[in-house]
Amino acid sequence: MNIIESAKEGKSSATSIYWLFYYFGSSILGSGTGYILHASSWKFFIFFLIFSIIIAFSLTIDKISHQ
Repeated sequence: MNIIESAKEGKSSATSIYWLFYYFGSSILGSGTGYILHASSWKFFIFFLIFSIIIAFSLTIDKISHQ
């Protein structure tokens, strides 16, 4: 059962907070990688993206293993 199904009230607030952080995070990552690409080379840019993906996977695996 996910959180939305078990919530009895405040669903719209939870949804709006989720969307706020979703779009806020994507805009920061998008702008940040643009600045990195402009200030450095393609090699560093690709390294940064791979590093971000590795961090995301490691956090996901850590969360799954603790459930």
